[in-house]
Amino acid sequence: MMNYKLDYQNKIKITDDREVIYTISKKHRGRNPDKSHWIIKMPKEVALFRDALRLGYEDKANFTAWNFLIVDGEICAIGKSVDDLELKMAKFVDSNKNEQWHGYPANYMKNNQDIPPASLLLSWQKAGFITTATMKKIKGGQPCNL
Repeated sequence: MMNYKLDYQNKIKITDDREVIYTISKKHRGRNPDKSHWIIKMPKEVALFRDALRLGYEDKANFTAWNFLIVDGEICAIGKSVDDLELKMAKFVDSNKNEQWHGYPANYMKNNQDIPPASLLLSWQKAGFITTATMKKIKGGQPCNL
């Protein structure tokens, strides 16, 4: 298992012809009162990121990617919001559009920018990861049972 470092540009191999930089942000580890934070370990965060790109959960037009952790068929909490709610969706961002990414637990109920694109929600629904009702609630920023 790789050892990852906080606030370090970790090289992540996605495919044979794609390698990116992923920074595990200190802002989303621990208890920053203004940011959501991960409750999973760093290797699991990186695995969620790598799988998001490998599985095509990427919105290339907006330089974002999304994922969630499924264990035994259940979507699991990966983080906590600033108001201590469980968060189950990860968002990854290439802010500078240069294959240098970071991620955080997304709170689609509080932040419109944390709502995945409709095309991705539809693909998750077709794959059986989420129901149609859940897809509609996420699109509307409403609480749901992920």
